Amino acid sequence: MQQILDAVRDGLQAQVPGLRTCEVHGGRFDEEELRRVCQAAPAVYVAALDVRLVDRSLELTLAAFVVAKDSAGATRDRAALAMVAATLRGLDRQDWGLAATETAPAQVQAQNLFASRVAQRGVAMWGVSWRQRFELPGALDPATIDVLATVFAEQAQADGAPVAQDHITLPQE
Repeated sequence: MQQILDAVRDGLQAQVPGLRTCEVHGGRFDEEELRRVCQAAPAVYVAALDVRLVDRSLELTLAAFVVAKDSAGATRDRAALAMVAATLRGLDRQDWGLAATETAPAQVQAQNLFASRVAQRGVAMWGVSWRQRFELPGALDPATIDVLATVFAEQAQADGAPVAQDHITLPQE
């Protein structure tokens, strides 16, 4: 998945003009992390918010967190909106240059993450999220591994009684 996140970061860095920072990020932002990212604005932070296994594909909810601050050319709100618009345009039919990409971004939405703690830092923050499917890496393909082929169970009994043990072989498809 790191390859996917790196490709999304590279794609957005090329699509959103004037970025000082474009990085892969671990997820949502807490107070401490917000303090750190404010210094790097204008910025886009790319994160995977969840991953699902669907029809032998990875379906990811991806997000680009846009952070803007006031500049001589625009207020932080205007700068953030321009960055959000560029991010949205950059998602159109995007495959990130990866052969593993199965679908274009879907369920795309942008959400204003305004909160007093964000405004107090002198920045505007938006989250752009979308769902997208990618091929499941071969090493993780359920068809190529025996998941729970055999279960070994051991249960302690009352004092002095022997431990109950069992080997169960599960049917494989």
